[in-house]
Amino acid sequence: MPTEDSPAGPRLAGIPIRDSGEALVDVRSAPLRVAGPTYLRYGLVDRLVTAQSLLPRDVRLLVVDGYRPPGGTPFPAAAHPTGGAVDVTVSEVDDALRPLPACCTGAVAPPGERTARLLASALVAAGLVNYPAHWWHWSYGDPFWAWVNQAPFARYGLTHPVARDRR
Repeated sequence: MPTEDSPAGPRLAGIPIRDSGEALVDVRSAPLRVAGPTYLRYGLVDRLVTAQSLLPRDVRLLVVDGYRPPGGTPFPAAAHPTGGAVDVTVSEVDDALRPLPACCTGAVAPPGERTARLLASALVAAGLVNYPAHWWHWSYGDPFWAWVNQAPFARYGLTHPVARDRR
């Protein structure tokens, strides 16, 4: 993913956004494993469910992080405020959530070669793109996704969670 200072940075910043208006959804309501409360755009969740269906039964996606409020974060974290970026790894299939290995905390080796290939092929087949410097960072609909796919516009711009009525 280009940084703001790289030659592609201005191109990425110049990608038009036609926000779909999709709400953020709580990923815990989807048939996916989630490491904690995580919100993503509906279209991304749908694609993650599709990717999960493409994996063997013994390989399960584990959603580690999604939407983050805007706050001056560098690329690729700047994609997270769109709700179109997800940090994902795989977990073993049993009752415990045991990530292989924990991601999103710095320089982390990807899962084994076979599992990494399975993960990447399923996510790509479902329409996601990867930020190559971070194997765990995938996106759909955000400006980086549009840039990689040479799409005429991004589907997701900055968003905010809808406040729930607390009566």
